[in-house]
Amino acid sequence: MKYLVPLTVLVLFTCAAVNAQNNNVVKPSLFKRFPNQISCNYPELDKAFGTNLSQQANLSFSNNFSFRGIVISNITRYGNMQTVLIQSKDFSDAVLSITKITLPNGQTTFKGRIVNTKYADGYELKKDAAGNYQLIKFETDKLLQDCKQ
Repeated sequence: MKYLVPLTVLVLFTCAAVNAQNNNVVKPSLFKRFPNQISCNYPELDKAFGTNLSQQANLSFSNNFSFRGIVISNITRYGNMQTVLIQSKDFSDAVLSITKITLPNGQTTFKGRIVNTKYADGYELKKDAAGNYQLIKFETDKLLQDCKQ
């Protein structure tokens, strides 16, 4: 009887460890053959906002990286913010979400990401100190929370 409690605790911890290992599925990398940083120019980013729903879009960035897909959403809000979503079959249905914000002074800024929750990596669009835009690779599990939790 005195071994029953420690044995039960051991069994529970073993079951919990096995369950945790089954839930920690390693996702493959979608963008492993592409660099960690990809330069983006303003005209190419801006080109996405002239597309219509269900239209083919093709954005060509430096480092031999292009994102081609179908526009699945193109919405303008508040008169100064437009968001376009492009889904790419070339990247296993990954979605490029890009937002163009027009500031009160007339300047524009972009925000965006390329993600596919089935894969371990994605890109985030960032502006550096010099005002240049780059897609910066990130690990999706470190940034995106799983909705199944």
